[in-house]
Amino acid sequence: MKYAVKKIAIALLSLVVLLYVLYQGYVRIKNPYRTEIVFRYSVSDSLRANGIVIRDEYILPQQRSDAADYLFNDGDRVSKNTLVANLYRSRDDIADKHSVTLLQAEIQMLEQSAQVNSDYITNADIVSRQILTKLIAYADTCESQFVGSVFSDRNDFLLPLNKRLAVGENRLDLSGNLASLKAQLATMKSHYGDPVDKVYTQKAGYFVSRIDGYENLLTTQNYASYTVSDYQALISGKSTATLTDSIGKIITDPNWYLAVEVPASSASDFYVGRLIDIDFPFSQIETIESTVFDTKTEPDSDSMIVFLKCSSMSENLAAVRTCTVRLNFRTLTGLRLNAKAVRFNENNEQGVYVLSGEQVTFKKINIIYEGNGFYLTEYNDSDKEYLQFYDEVILEGKNLQKAVS
Repeated sequence: MKYAVKKIAIALLSLVVLLYVLYQGYVRIKNPYRTEIVFRYSVSDSLRANGIVIRDEYILPQQRSDAADYLFNDGDRVSKNTLVANLYRSRDDIADKHSVTLLQAEIQMLEQSAQVNSDYITNADIVSRQILTKLIAYADTCESQFVGSVFSDRNDFLLPLNKRLAVGENRLDLSGNLASLKAQLATMKSHYGDPVDKVYTQKAGYFVSRIDGYENLLTTQNYASYTVSDYQALISGKSTATLTDSIGKIITDPNWYLAVEVPASSASDFYVGRLIDIDFPFSQIETIESTVFDTKTEPDSDSMIVFLKCSSMSENLAAVRTCTVRLNFRTLTGLRLNAKAVRFNENNEQGVYVLSGEQVTFKKINIIYEGNGFYLTEYNDSDKEYLQFYDEVILEGKNLQKAVS
């Protein structure tokens, strides 16, 4: 009995295999083409490189001081004849000055807290939501550790809270706090004197509080006088700059260059006028746009120098001199096409054969990028003679030219 069941099972399995083979043969005869659907695709080439920033900069004449109170952040725009720093006798004077500023802001907040209008009585729910919003903003600032706005966000939260507590039967009395702070302010003001010197800038531009020695070494006027070897030494740090003992500088021109060292074999990728996005993978600088402005090559060098023109500015960018960057060439978007599908018709036009139902048609293509086993073709939706989205292209098949209907 078991032997008979086994024979029946083998026979059924053989029948299934036979039917599958017959079905595949039928499909092959009925549809002799292997096809693939075309879809949208984007490619973006990138290259990592080391570089050095070239800028036009004006060095402030005053010497660096440990007791300098800067009035601007690095990268801030300043006008000509602007006061950019105060010089004091010591760091203690600066600390006292900042304490006075904070006390004055808190006193102003408490004085405004006493000025309560009817909204804090009739619209208590709205006021409560405003207080909650300010509290969340204050908590976010504390969590981000952005010290610059912690105190101001604290006062922004306390002002509506104090006003809300100043109405009703159990009113909050802030007069004692106010008197105490004013007494502290009077004492603090007597502890520090006026600045011993003031620093004004004679030129407009972007303020930077640090000097690196390259200010007069590399400019947009003399950049072309350096060789590829010179730039390799500058970028690698083998060529040192003379540090100037100055309190700061002004970047006088918003346009600056980034000189990057790249393989000479990639020269065709860096034609003048090409747009390239620059990423700074090891810093908090956001992606910036640039244009290939110039290139420098040498006959016996495997490297070349590419000069990228930039116009972005920020606190972090203002402090950059040498850096590692990722150069992102402009992203191309089109139709991704299997390389096996590309053929030429009887008119020697490059294109693909497309299957629509049982009909075969030839559609032209314009290749804009060649990848590993695929092409990226331009999408031309206004001309139906060209390949379109979701077309079913033929990868394998016989007598395709004769099959065209």
